[in-house]
Amino acid sequence: MKIKKLARLCSARKRIQLIDGEKVQYIGDGSAIYPVWGMPELDNESLMVVFDIPEKKQRDFFVSREPVPEGINLKDVDETEHLVERLGFEMDGMVLLRTDKGLAMIAGKYLAPVEDEENLELYERTGKDGVQYIAAKAGFDLLALISEVKVTAEFVDKLAELLELAAQRAAQDLQEERQNEPQQMEM
Repeated sequence: MKIKKLARLCSARKRIQLIDGEKVQYIGDGSAIYPVWGMPELDNESLMVVFDIPEKKQRDFFVSREPVPEGINLKDVDETEHLVERLGFEMDGMVLLRTDKGLAMIAGKYLAPVEDEENLELYERTGKDGVQYIAAKAGFDLLALISEVKVTAEFVDKLAELLELAAQRAAQDLQEERQNEPQQMEM
């Protein structure tokens, strides 16, 4: 995991969430959390040092130390998880995913701290409260837990417009292709 990229995420929201797990602490910004292996136990002050936040700016941050959120599984494997498929493009900064339940979205920026990991795969998990979230893993190792972004009517409208534009373009390209085909002589 890239700690500098995690620091950028937290700095952008001026929020640092520190979660004490059983064997490791997790750091996040309220929408995603990441295990921080190999570090001494962190507190509010040491977090500011690790994230290289100047003393003058520290009071602008909301830092909280919290227990594991209810219904969230921090283990490497979860019986509810299902591998999801990235659909291969982003829209409005959202990574689109095909899940067992249809379309899911996550903010692409939350993959930045783990994007260089080999064999990165995404899984949808269901919390005890029924809320879905995405687990980023390399093999069996949990690298991040990321909140899903709600699919809104506005997003569906944008997607429908995109689909219409794509269909128009495909029809135009096909028509041009047919016009440019060499004409065969009939005998």
